[in-house]
Amino acid sequence: MWSVARFQLGLSDEEFFDITPLQFEYLTKRYEQERDTLDFRAGIVASTVANCNRGKGQKAFKPKDFMPDYGGADSKATKGPNQMKMMAMTLNALYGGTFDGKPNNPKKVGHGRTSNR
Repeated sequence: MWSVARFQLGLSDEEFFDITPLQFEYLTKRYEQERDTLDFRAGIVASTVANCNRGKGQKAFKPKDFMPDYGGADSKATKGPNQMKMMAMTLNALYGGTFDGKPNNPKKVGHGRTSNR
């Protein structure tokens, strides 16, 4: 909560510790509304460009097609077991971990980044 207050909401430590949990919830909801509005505006621009360049007979793009899904309560985005395993392996590789006793290679995980060490 503190990091959200400091970095997303821009509250000082004093301001954060002076507000109630309900006030924090309202501020967070307002931040999310503003973020969604800005994402929608960017989606309008992206869908307009994509629609100007789409092929004949191709389905028109909508702004939502270019908006991130933040995984809220009404989100339909869920990660399956394979996606979660791939994410865990990628993070493991990035932090120099091992898999089955062998060094984990990010290229095999699909991350594409390798170290020059």
